[in-house]
Amino acid sequence: MFSNLITNEILFLFVTIIGITAIIIEVFVPSFGVIGLVGVYLLANGLLAMPNISHPYTYISIAIIAGLIIGVLLIMFFMKKGVNGRFVLNTEIGSNSGPKTKTSNGVLEGKEAIVVKPLRPSGMIDLDGQEYDAISYGDFISVGETVVVEKVEGNKIYCRRKI
Repeated sequence: MFSNLITNEILFLFVTIIGITAIIIEVFVPSFGVIGLVGVYLLANGLLAMPNISHPYTYISIAIIAGLIIGVLLIMFFMKKGVNGRFVLNTEIGSNSGPKTKTSNGVLEGKEAIVVKPLRPSGMIDLDGQEYDAISYGDFISVGETVVVEKVEGNKIYCRRKI
């Protein structure tokens, strides 16, 4: 009944359209290249395996145009659904987020601090109510122990266990 409608040329045209669409989807959907490789395979299979092409340029043109139209429609669909927002970080990182580091002119040297995150050899200390990244001199210093700031070089605070 449908044998006159579905010929090998139409079948391979359909495979070619799916291949082009898969390649277009690969551009926008991260899949480690799997969709793109399948698209290239389908495109090559659709173009090279067409037997007895009566109008080759017509079928290739139809496949390219149909693939582009389907690809654009899929892109518009994904944009409308809000999928594009999942790939971009929209939150801003403020200047007061993260650990604090200061350069000092001898102000911090000699001060005592409490270890907040273990120093092995780097971690965090609480110095005068503010948390700072700190480095010990190779010793493992547990949370809650008291340390003394030995020196500050740029944004590195070196400390040792209080004796």
